[in-house]
Amino acid sequence: KRKPAGREENELAGKLLLFEI
Repeated sequence: KRKPAGREENELAGKLLLFEI
């Protein structure tokens, strides 16, 4: 897993994925 700083990016990616679906 990456550093905690990447956590924000992961959340953003999850939201984008939700929008893509």
